[in-house]
Amino acid sequence: MSHRAEFRIELVLRSPFILQGLAAAAAGVDARALRDAIGRPIIPQDQVKGLLRAAFFTLVAATGENLITDDEVYRLFGRASAKREDVKPGEEQDRPERAAALFSDLTVTPWREQDRNAATITRIAIDDLTGTVKSGALQVVELVAPLGADVRFAGTIILLAEPAHFQSETRQEEAVTLFAWLAGLFDKAAKLIPAVGGCKSAGFGEVVSASVHLVEGSVLPLALPAGPACLDARRCFRVTFDRPILVDARPTAGNVFEGSAIIPGGVFKGSLARRLQLAGKNPETQGSQFGSAFAALRFGHAFPENQSGHVVHLPMPLSLIGVCPPDEGDDPTFADALMLDRRKAAMLTTELDKRKRPPLYQVDWKSAWIDKAATWLGYPDYDDPEKLPRGHTEIGENYVAAEGNLFVDIARSHVHQQKDGMLGLRGWRLAIGRNGVDETVFGQVLAALEQGLDGIGSTGACATFHPVDDDGRGNSVAPIAGYPDLWAVTLATPAVLLDPVALQREMQGALARDDVPDEPEIVFDHYARYWRDQAGAELVNFFATQRLAGHYLAVRHRLYGSTKYYPFLLTEPGSVFLLQGDLQNRLAALLTSGLPVAKLEAKTQVTWRTCPFVPENGYGEILVNAIDHAALSRGVEYA
Repeated sequence: MSHRAEFRIELVLRSPFILQGLAAAAAGVDARALRDAIGRPIIPQDQVKGLLRAAFFTLVAATGENLITDDEVYRLFGRASAKREDVKPGEEQDRPERAAALFSDLTVTPWREQDRNAATITRIAIDDLTGTVKSGALQVVELVAPLGADVRFAGTIILLAEPAHFQSETRQEEAVTLFAWLAGLFDKAAKLIPAVGGCKSAGFGEVVSASVHLVEGSVLPLALPAGPACLDARRCFRVTFDRPILVDARPTAGNVFEGSAIIPGGVFKGSLARRLQLAGKNPETQGSQFGSAFAALRFGHAFPENQSGHVVHLPMPLSLIGVCPPDEGDDPTFADALMLDRRKAAMLTTELDKRKRPPLYQVDWKSAWIDKAATWLGYPDYDDPEKLPRGHTEIGENYVAAEGNLFVDIARSHVHQQKDGMLGLRGWRLAIGRNGVDETVFGQVLAALEQGLDGIGSTGACATFHPVDDDGRGNSVAPIAGYPDLWAVTLATPAVLLDPVALQREMQGALARDDVPDEPEIVFDHYARYWRDQAGAELVNFFATQRLAGHYLAVRHRLYGSTKYYPFLLTEPGSVFLLQGDLQNRLAALLTSGLPVAKLEAKTQVTWRTCPFVPENGYGEILVNAIDHAALSRGVEYA
């Protein structure tokens, strides 16, 4: 049986050391110390992991695998995906082996607020020819502590492992003693680390002492708890984390990746699947009753709360239009175009603008307009989770950074500034739908969640689940005021509503006939077909944006066959559809289940194995009549 164990790791560094953050430097300071969201200086988790990994391979080389083997080191620290030429036909590509060990940042301990204002040190470079200071080679570095002072950093290592994976003919101990043996190995490896941070060759970052020990009483079996059966259709939770969150990261530059403030449901479901796998209930086992039930459960996306506990980041419908103010400095006015003739959308103006200029759609709004529109609509204060950029390098030989492997990620803070000035844990609201699953299985899953989840996102955060009454989004099913057969459906999360293969074929067919493709009409027809198939509704109007999701997702899942590469075509949040028909019951069902994936010309069955954007992972979540479209369309006319 697998177990969870916690180790405490401590490193004592002698000042000076350079652990540089990406925060804007203060006046006269070139290199600021890396700090966490609370302001404490830290040794980042990936650097701790990289240094210990290098030290473990040093142990392997020194002991000839008598102490620990290469495979066991990879089991602890993870292994990259196999090269694509080594992947056998039919095997999943781009699937790395997850690490059993999860590292936290190491923070200064004890930490006092008065220690925040540290001193600085000046570095120079000497010209090799003249022996004088090289022109322009001056760096002012922030010091966490005075020169020569010893600074203690401490953190945790969580190990989720099957003891049998580390047993051999000479090691047949019980779980507790086996984890104690692993703690001894971590301790030996930590003592091999000579220095931490930058400029180690110049004497910076000397490690004075290092230790790792097993936390007493922390070795616990990961057996699945026998929770009470649950007949509820859905359960809602407020989720908090012990560290920043980095999920659903997208590139914003060549080597910069920004994480999302909204946590996809698949993130929680994937971490829970690993937890269940360690408990002997592997959801990936083909044909198993438990696996089928787990696949059917629906984990919604988790939206962040603001300081007042209201859910934020719910999208505004893309049909909203902003009217340019007549004079610079005036506040814009807003209206809605969903209930107007879609063929004349580019010709709209409003009676509020005496100059009859065309309005601006959201794609052209500046951030100030977005904030003003949210306030105008009565949306809660935005309170975006703070962005925390951090640089990363690969640790190579001799415990130094490898060449060429540098990137920056931007995580989201797990805390926020409260009204009294104190820092509090930020919450995220999550809804889990039973989706027809057996009540006993649902009860077991909920009981496992209430024990907490480890390894959330790239930072390996630990999540705590607090039951709440609702998901905070105020969803209800009602037609547009004054129009009993008209419904406005807005996407709250991305959804697969279009088939890229069918769209491409239709566009190319028009070009082959020397026709100019009427792209809006073609897309309208495809959306109309989707809503007719899934809800028996007639599409009247829509405002939508799309995004291609490809790269490793398309390579790994290969929905259209192993020899073809097609990205997934996602309709983005905020896309809004005006539907007509008797849709009360169907929309109420879709509000709970999420929108199904469109009918695709796929070579394989659409499941979570072949498409990550299924409703069971939180995609296709909808809001019905999110704003008063009828009232907001009054005063809009055609130029």
